[in-house]
Amino acid sequence: MPRRPFRHNRRKHSPPEEKPPENAEENAEENAEIK
Repeated sequence: MPRRPFRHNRRKHSPPEEKPPENAEENAEENAEIK
């Protein structure tokens, strides 16, 4: 079984294009905590 690239998984977890501008602020805070 080939190893999945981390980039692909990360991109699926947080798609910036699908994120609406209203949730962008909330997501920024969540990303800061996760980082």
